[in-house]
Amino acid sequence: MERRTFSKEFKQEAVQLSYESESTVAQVAEHLGIRAELLYRWRGEVQRSAGEAFPGNGKLKPQDAETARLRRELEQVRMERDILKHIMRGTDSNSEMGVWSVSHQRGPLILKWELSIPCF
Repeated sequence: MERRTFSKEFKQEAVQLSYESESTVAQVAEHLGIRAELLYRWRGEVQRSAGEAFPGNGKLKPQDAETARLRRELEQVRMERDILKHIMRGTDSNSEMGVWSVSHQRGPLILKWELSIPCF
């Protein structure tokens, strides 16, 4: 049996009908051709999420999307930090030969090795 999907509008109208109708939730669900448990779940989601209920298949609620974006950004910053730590550890012994310079302007982290050659 294939899993059925319902549009956001259908879910919203079903929930609204279940609240406004004089029929029971089970009767409304039967009339709509869905299980009462499903309608109760939709009602609960509307109560918990208010206007953000039923974001769609594969779409995140705005709060969850922001959390995911921040996690990705944090992972990027940690990776950049680890790269810099690794580079700085390796330059102690070579510091007389040159220095690393780092720049970061709304894009990728740019590392430059500036070689210093002594003049005799």
